Order: sequence, then structure tokens, then C-alpha cells
Amino acid sequence: MWLLSLMLGRMEGLLKMPKQFTRFMAGTNISYATWAGLDQTARRIRERFIKVFDEYDVILMPPTATTAIFHQQEPDIPRRRLQINGDSISYMDLFVWISPATLFGLPATSAPVGISDRKTPVNIQILAGPYQDRTSIEFARLLVDVKGGFQAPPGYL
Repeated sequence: MWLLSLMLGRMEGLLKMPKQFTRFMAGTNISYATWAGLDQTARRIRERFIKVFDEYDVILMPPTATTAIFHQQEPDIPRRRLQINGDSISYMDLFVWISPATLFGLPATSAPVGISDRKTPVNIQILAGPYQDRTSIEFARLLVDVKGGFQAPPGYL
């Protein structure tokens, strides 16, 4: 497996693979002791990160690097590409924006806040503290009073 991850790392640019793909592949071949050490590090980072909720109810952050994208039907998701500010990026690179919620096991709600120049929805990610799902959902509900809620783009079914 390590040889496969090494080869993919060397061919990453040529194959236009997601930026973190080779790191993912390398992680499939680690020992339990290595995994346990990494897990402990992640837990320490999580504990420091969630201290922010001692002072704030939510953290507002983008859900992705771009506004809503037009649907792509490429069945092989790692081969999907997006154009952002003239750069071609992997569809898989969008997932990094949800990492805090996913990796730290925190509730997050994506809520509409407007429409882009391309007439696609613009959302915000509302991250709440551990077991505070209702807080992120309530914040999203309150945004409706301020931003008007979801506005269907042209051609929306």
C-alpha cells in the first residue's frame, strides 16, 4: 500500500487528483500505534478548539470554497473538477471546509444567506458546540428573519 501511495504522490498532478488524496492513501497503511498517537493528537486539538464555545454560541464559516455549484454528473467523484477564480480544483477539495464539524464531531447547519452573481445560492455554515445541534438550527432559523431564507435560483425544480 505504501508503494501505491508513493506512486500516486508522484503522479498526483498528472492525474489531477485531490490535493489530500495521497495523504489519505498513506493513512490506509499505518500501524495501530501510529493511528492511536494521531487520534490522541486530534482529541487534544478538539479540546482546545471547543473552548471557543465557552464564549460564543456559534462559529460562522463558509461551507465550501465557492457558492453553490452547478450539478455534475461524473459518476467518478474524484475526477470531478471545478473552476474557482480561474483555477481548476478537485471537487473533493471542497470537503476540507466541513472538516471542523466532521473531525471534531460538532453539529453544523448550512443556511442560505443570499444569491450569487451567477444566480446560485450562497450559504453559511453554522458550527455549534458539542451536543448543541438545536443551537445551530435555531441560529439558522433566526437568519430567515434577517436574510429572508432560501430563494430558489432560476430553473430550480
